[in-house]
Amino acid sequence: MAVAVLLDAVVIRCLVVPAVMRLLGRRAWWLPRGLDRVLPRLAIEGSQGQQRQRVQQPQR
Repeated sequence: MAVAVLLDAVVIRCLVVPAVMRLLGRRAWWLPRGLDRVLPRLAIEGSQGQQRQRVQQPQR
Protein backbone atom coordinates (compact mmCIF):
# COMPACT_ATOMS: atom_id res chain seq x y z
CA MET A 1 0.00 0.00 0.00
CA ALA A 2 2.83 2.39 0.85
CA VAL A 3 4.48 1.73 -2.51
CA ALA A 4 1.21 2.47 -4.31
CA VAL A 5 0.77 5.75 -2.44
CA LEU A 6 4.37 6.77 -3.13
CA LEU A 7 4.04 5.82 -6.79
CA ASP A 8 0.84 7.84 -7.11
CA ALA A 9 2.23 10.86 -5.28
CA VAL A 10 5.59 11.04 -7.03
CA VAL A 11 5.16 9.65 -10.51
CA ILE A 12 1.60 10.58 -11.37
CA ARG A 13 1.08 13.88 -9.57
CA CYS A 14 4.60 15.32 -9.79
CA LEU A 15 5.68 14.11 -13.23
CA VAL A 16 2.82 13.01 -15.46
CA VAL A 17 0.20 15.67 -14.67
CA PRO A 18 2.51 18.70 -15.14
CA ALA A 19 3.89 17.18 -18.36
CA VAL A 20 0.41 16.64 -19.80
CA MET A 21 -0.66 20.14 -18.76
CA ARG A 22 2.38 21.55 -20.52
CA LEU A 23 1.64 19.57 -23.69
CA LEU A 24 -2.01 20.60 -23.77
CA GLY A 25 -1.32 24.29 -23.16
CA ARG A 26 -4.49 26.43 -23.20
CA ARG A 27 -6.63 23.38 -24.07
CA ALA A 28 -5.96 22.03 -20.57
CA TRP A 29 -8.08 24.86 -19.13
CA TRP A 30 -11.08 24.34 -21.45
CA LEU A 31 -14.48 24.35 -19.76
CA PRO A 32 -17.60 23.00 -21.48
CA ARG A 33 -20.15 25.69 -22.32
CA GLY A 34 -22.98 24.07 -20.32
CA LEU A 35 -20.81 23.77 -17.24
CA ASP A 36 -19.68 27.38 -17.66
CA ARG A 37 -23.32 28.52 -17.47
CA VAL A 38 -24.02 26.50 -14.32
CA LEU A 39 -20.95 27.41 -12.27
CA PRO A 40 -20.94 30.73 -10.39
CA ARG A 41 -18.47 33.40 -11.43
CA LEU A 42 -16.18 34.33 -8.57
CA ALA A 43 -13.95 37.39 -8.48
CA ILE A 44 -11.06 36.37 -6.27
CA GLU A 45 -9.12 39.62 -6.61
CA GLY A 46 -12.13 41.84 -7.14
CA SER A 47 -13.30 43.43 -10.33
CA GLN A 48 -11.87 46.51 -11.98
CA GLY A 49 -14.98 48.50 -11.03
CA GLN A 50 -14.37 47.95 -7.35
CA GLN A 51 -11.80 50.02 -5.54
CA ARG A 52 -10.30 49.15 -2.21
CA GLN A 53 -11.37 51.33 0.60
CA ARG A 54 -8.41 52.55 2.55
CA VAL A 55 -8.71 52.70 6.27
CA GLN A 56 -7.32 55.99 7.44
CA GLN A 57 -5.33 55.79 10.59
CA PRO A 58 -5.38 58.66 13.03
CA GLN A 59 -2.35 60.91 12.86
CA ARG A 60 -0.17 61.11 15.91
